[in-house]
Amino acid sequence: MTETQNKFRVMILEDPNIPDKYLCIQDGLTKDAAFELLEMLRDQGKTDLEIEEYYPDENRLGRNAELH
Repeated sequence: MTETQNKFRVMILEDPNIPDKYLCIQDGLTKDAAFELLEMLRDQGKTDLEIEEYYPDENRLGRNAELH
């Protein structure tokens, strides 16, 4: 059985007055690519950036083709 691969997304705070509302800039990244994008955006003066880890196939419905 294969392990679920994690992905990363880079997000930015949409409104400084609302602390929990983020906009996704890019998702589906590897860890290295996410940190590279984060540093590039910080160099351009963007602040309030966050990296979020997620598992895209974790709650997938249907059969696993590798098992059948």
